Amino acid sequence: MSTPRRRSREAALQAEFARHHTEDDLDEVVTNLGAAGETEFRPQDEFSMRLLTTLTRYEAEIDRAIAAVLRKWTAERLGGADRTLIRLGAAELLYFEDVPPRAAINEYIELAKLYGDNESPRFVNGVLDAIRKAKPSAREERAGGRS
Repeated sequence: MSTPRRRSREAALQAEFARHHTEDDLDEVVTNLGAAGETEFRPQDEFSMRLLTTLTRYEAEIDRAIAAVLRKWTAERLGGADRTLIRLGAAELLYFEDVPPRAAINEYIELAKLYGDNESPRFVNGVLDAIRKAKPSAREERAGGRS
C-alpha cells in the first residue's frame, strides 16, 4: 500500500533522477514531468517540492554528508537510483525535523526495493543510518555541540 508521502517521495525520485540526467533546472524538470503526464508525478505536491528544493538548495552539504559516511565508495560510483535515493533521504534526515528519521529511512528502503537492485535496500539503509547517527541531535545543536 502506497501512502501519500511515499508517492511524494517517489515523485521526487523521478524528478531528481531526471534533473541529474538531463541537467535541466528543477523548474524545467517539474514542468516537463507534469506535462508528460507521468503517472504519479504531481508538480503541485508540497512534500515532493519541499524535498526537491531542499536537495537543490543544500546539494553541496548533502553530498559532503554522504561522502563522509561512504566507505570504499565514492558518490560517483553509486548507481543512479541508489545515488538519488540516498541524496533525497539525506536531505530529509538533515533538514526535515518534522519527519522521524527511522520512518524516513524505512521509506527509502522500500523505494530501493522498487527502483534499485537486490543489494540496494541494504546499501541505502546502511548509508542513511550512518548519516542519521552522524547528525547531531537538536539538543546537541542547541547546547552548541555539547551533549
